[in-house]
Order: sequence, then C-alpha cells, then structure tokens
Amino acid sequence: MIVSYKSIFLSTLFLLFSFIINAQTNALDKKISITLNHTTTKQALKKLEEKCGVYFTYNPSHINLEKVVNGEFSGKSLKFILKFILGEEAVFKQLGKNIIIRMPSNSSKPTSNKSVIYGTVVNANTGDKIENVSVFQVDTKKPILSNQESYSLEVKDKEGYVELSFNKKDYKDTIVIVQTNSPTQTNIQLHPIPIDSLVKDSVNNVKVENITLVKSLTNTDQLTHSENITNYSVNQFFQASLIPFISTNGKMNAYSTNNFSINLFAGYSGGVNGLELGGFANINRNEMEGVQLAGACNIVGGEMDGFQAAGVMNVNLDTMRGVQAAGILNSSIGTLKGTQLSGVVNSALKDSKGLQGSGSLNLAWGDFNGIQLSGGMNFTRHDVDGFQGAAAVNYARDVDGMQLAIFNRARNLKGLQLGLVNVSSSVKGASIGLLSFVKNGYQSIDLATSDVYSANLSFKTGTTRFYNIINFGAVSTSEKNIFAAGYGLGTQIPFGKKKWSFDWDNTFNFFLRLIETPTGNQVNFLFNSDLFLSRVLSEHFTFRTGVTFNSYLRYNDVQISFIPSERVESEEGITEEWLGYKVAMAYRF
Repeated sequence: MIVSYKSIFLSTLFLLFSFIINAQTNALDKKISITLNHTTTKQALKKLEEKCGVYFTYNPSHINLEKVVNGEFSGKSLKFILKFILGEEAVFKQLGKNIIIRMPSNSSKPTSNKSVIYGTVVNANTGDKIENVSVFQVDTKKPILSNQESYSLEVKDKEGYVELSFNKKDYKDTIVIVQTNSPTQTNIQLHPIPIDSLVKDSVNNVKVENITLVKSLTNTDQLTHSENITNYSVNQFFQASLIPFISTNGKMNAYSTNNFSINLFAGYSGGVNGLELGGFANINRNEMEGVQLAGACNIVGGEMDGFQAAGVMNVNLDTMRGVQAAGILNSSIGTLKGTQLSGVVNSALKDSKGLQGSGSLNLAWGDFNGIQLSGGMNFTRHDVDGFQGAAAVNYARDVDGMQLAIFNRARNLKGLQLGLVNVSSSVKGASIGLLSFVKNGYQSIDLATSDVYSANLSFKTGTTRFYNIINFGAVSTSEKNIFAAGYGLGTQIPFGKKKWSFDWDNTFNFFLRLIETPTGNQVNFLFNSDLFLSRVLSEHFTFRTGVTFNSYLRYNDVQISFIPSERVESEEGITEEWLGYKVAMAYRF
C-alpha cells in the first residue's frame, strides 16, 4: 500500500501549528512574465487581464489611462507589475476573479458620508428585471437582496465613491464604482452566463447548500446569498458564531476563510485554514485545511487536507487527503487519499487510496488501493489493489491482493481468497474455502467405484490448485448398502502438456444411519485419501484410477468388505485402516 500514515499524522500536526503563517495564494501573488513597450496604462491593464484571467475594476478619473509605460518583467508577481504601472500608492482588493484598484484621494482629510444607492437590476440580453440579486458594498459584511422592482442599499464612503458588487446565480458577477456626490440611482445590467458553461460547471457539482441538514441550520436569505456569491472570499484570523446566521463575520460568514473558528452550536463559513471547533456542527462551503473537531458533524464542500473528528459524521464533497474519524459515518464524494475510521459506515465515491476501517460497512465506488477492514461488509464497485478483511462479506470487481471473510466475491482474482464461500470468474493464485466457485476455473462431476463404494458421485469446484469436494456414495457393507455423504479438499498437478495429471483428493464422510450405543446415537465415519493418475480423453471427459487410503471409525459390527491392515478397538469404537483402489470417469464443465 502506497499511503504513509506516519506522514499523514505529521502533516496534520504541521497544519495545526502553522496555520497562523499560512496565507491563501491569490491572483495578485501569481508570477508572470510580460513585456510592455510603449504601451498605454489602459492597454497594459488589458494585457494583464488576459494574461492572468482576471478583471480590473477602477475609477477612471483616478488613473491616467493614457500614460505610456515600458518594462520587461520575468517571474514577477501581478501585484509588483501593477505597482510599477500605477505607483506604489495603489491598493488592490481581490474578489474572485475581480481585482479592484484603489488610488489615494486628493483630499487630505477624507470625510465619512452615508448615502442610499438604489436602482434596478435587469437582464442585459432581455431587459427583464431580476430579483433576489445579492448586492453589497465591498469590504462590508451586509449584503442585501433586490426585490422584484429594485434594490436599495445604504452605504458609507470616505472618498466620494463606493464599490458595489452585484451577484446572481447563472449571471456574471459585476462590480461597479458609484460616485456618491452625484445622483445615487444606479441601474445595473447583468449578463447571463452561457448555457454551455452552466452545464459544464454543474457536472459532478454537489454543493453544501443542497444538504438537508445545512438547509435546516441556515436561513433562506443566507442560502440565497450563498448561491449568488460564488467568487468572493476574504481571509479572517478569527471568527466565532452561535448559529450559522449569528456570527462575528456577519452575513458574509459564508465567504470568510478563517484561521481559527469556534462555533458554540453550529457555524457556516467559506473555509478553514487552521483549526475549527464546533459544539454541534462545522459547515464549510469550500476548502478545509487543518483540523476540524465537532460534537456531531463536519461538512466540507471543497477539498479537505488534514484531520476531521466528529461524534456522528464527516462529509466531504471533494477530495479528502488526511484522516476522518466519526462515530457513525465518514463520506467523501471526491477522491479519498488517507484514512477513514468510523463506528458504522465509510463511503468514498471516487477512487480511493489508503485505509477504511468501520464497524459495519465500507463502501468504495471507484478503485480502492489499500486496506478495507469491516465488522460487516466491504463493498468496492470497481477494483481492489490490497486487502479486504470483513466478518461477513467482501465484494469487488477485480482483486489484486487478498480477501478474507465468510463470503468473498471477485470477478478476477490475482492473489488469495480465504473464506467459507468464495465466488469468482477467474483466479491467479488460490481460492480457499468450504466452497469456492470459479466460473472459469475447475468444475467436475466424478462417477467412481472402489473397494468401499459400489457407486460414488463427487462434485468438485474451485481451481486445479485447490478445489472443494462434495461427496455422495453407496457403501458396501456386510449387511447391505448404506448411503454416505461427505466433504473434502483436493489438488491437481498437471503434466504431459496437461493431458495427464496427479489428483489428490481427501474426503471426510459420515454414514446416513444412526446407531444406538451406550453413550447415545452415533454415526460411522469414513475418511478417504485418494491418489489418482488421470488421463484427459476429450474436452470434457477424463479417466482416473488410483490407490486410496481408508480410515473407518465404526460403533457397531457392521463391516465394510475389506481386509484391514490396522485395527484399533477402544471405548469410542473400532478404527480400521487399509489401502484400496478407486476407478472414476469425470465430466468437466
């Protein structure tokens, strides 16, 4: 198995103690190379937008867009290049793919003014009004929702202008700069996202907001804002919440990535980069990197790197790298790379690599590389490369490794099955159990006679290396024929281009007749060890003949027609042993 659990543990500790110094990488830190020759500031900003996949928002009256700039940059950050073009006094704010450029005010003493901005929001293509649009002033925590007619937002500015963000599901985010010393009616047009892009983005896109528990813990406005505002994120060192909509981050808590988060009952945030504690539940819309501890459940919408522990369940909607420990359920809808430990169920929807340990059930819907241990059942829809150990059932498509359970099922096995009942299509290795059924393996019906059996019918199933034998026969005794049934194991060693083989069968049989003895009812037992020389006659028929060793334990005077070479009498009965013969014709399926 490839996963190193020591490295996972050390990585988790590192995340816990270093979250303060870990910062989220953003577009402004992206290293790029670009050459600007006699380029205006407006043209330079346009080239940087195309190069970095971002959009700049700025007040044109604050920037000399016609100023010509020259420069050659190699491996420099976007922020460094912007400051070269605009000056060191320029300040930047990133909201998703939007970067707001702010220039200092000419006023030496900016004043703080309150005003109300209102207007309509319409579809840019049709002109129809749009309702439930999330509108907020950048750097505040108080978004509002537009109604069917308009929006109205109270703002506070210090520079004579404010930056407003308009966000609506299925529409492109729009940021505008509004002058507050002029008429404050601002009508906005939002451009719909092309249908092709919506379909592409929706594939395998399961969101936290669709989970019933999340819906019950949050309010309608909060969920609407969550659906609308998808590209906004801010970093916070600390946040505390009582319930998801009562938080130190206000109504923008769903967009905050916190280094340290404490939720007295339940919290709802954009993500965690450090440590999060929850009395009942921790809910993250995006990534979690570090440690999450909750009394009931942890729910993460993005990737999880680190350690999660919950009294009831951990749910990740994307890739999980690290350790999940839960009282009842661990679920990873994305790829699993690490360890899941639960009291009841572990589930991984995509390919998995690591360890699943549960009290009842492990589910892996993709390929599984590693170890599955369960008190009940391991189910892997695709292939297993490693080990499955369960008290009851192991199920997989192709197995390269080992299955150990009461019932094992694999399509193609390369390794070992060990259980009471094993089922497979093909085996390269061994399938050992009370009954092993291999579709492309070895199945045979033998009809034989011997010095003991007047007629003997055996069904053999498994592989030539190891097969099970179910035996029925009529035994010739000094009185009459007595029927016997038994079970055994055998192996075959082919030679001579597989036309010949040595077959070694061992069966333990009991007579189907009760015998009254002083100690109670008993049955006679017969053990046969047969060594055959077999010759293949055709595709289906094989002739066998050989010598058999017989050991007979009887509780009465009924003898089998033989001349025993060894005889031992005791209070438990009479044991007789001798060598005999057996001749058989076999039909192979």
